[in-house]
Amino acid sequence: MPRDRIEFLAPPNAITPTGPWSLGVRAGDFIFVVGMRGIDPATNTLVNDDEARVRQAFLSMQIVVRAAGGSLRDAVWLAIMSPTWTAIGPW
Repeated sequence: MPRDRIEFLAPPNAITPTGPWSLGVRAGDFIFVVGMRGIDPATNTLVNDDEARVRQAFLSMQIVVRAAGGSLRDAVWLAIMSPTWTAIGPW
């Protein structure tokens, strides 16, 4: 893909990355968002409880995807990584 079709996403109302990476990348018609945690963009700190963190992670993903003209409804793949699977919910 030509480099001129790759856009690094950093919406002004999103969190500040916690490392040397972009919050998202748009490559042609594809938007990639990775590594979202439950960080409140207003304070750039982790929110308090597990459920609130999951909700905030989705809100943060939504901010990045919307900035690129997309929607979470357009998602085709979602991977969840957790150090403790019991934090996600009962199976």
